[in-house]
Amino acid sequence: MLEQKSGVIIHISTTSSQFPIWESTMAYSTAKSALNTYSKALATEVASKGIRVVTVSPGLTKTEAMVAFLGGYAKQANITVEEMTQKLFERVGSVPLGRMANPEETAELVYFLVSPAASYITGANLVIDGGNFPVVN
Repeated sequence: MLEQKSGVIIHISTTSSQFPIWESTMAYSTAKSALNTYSKALATEVASKGIRVVTVSPGLTKTEAMVAFLGGYAKQANITVEEMTQKLFERVGSVPLGRMANPEETAELVYFLVSPAASYITGANLVIDGGNFPVVN
């Protein structure tokens, strides 16, 4: 990227980096917070070299890992996965769109960010969470 003076670096973070669920994601959230800081600093460092750096922070996403996570916690609590999913939604303050994201939805955002249409976006942390994140950036 430095030789060709162009490129895009996409870091995948999480909304948990700013809103951790202390019971289960503290170490993960802390690591992603560090990634967010690194990403912002790197964006500043390499922008003049033609390289853009963008962070994408998904909220609740229905990945294989999330399905396994919910299944494990549901089993421990002796409730259904649907009940555990509802408890998670309540814990994070609900999701206005009423569902988890599909991984493809985050992939579409990444696809846009690496396209020429996003050529002026760098140093940003874009949240894709169905309206869940409880702060204004």
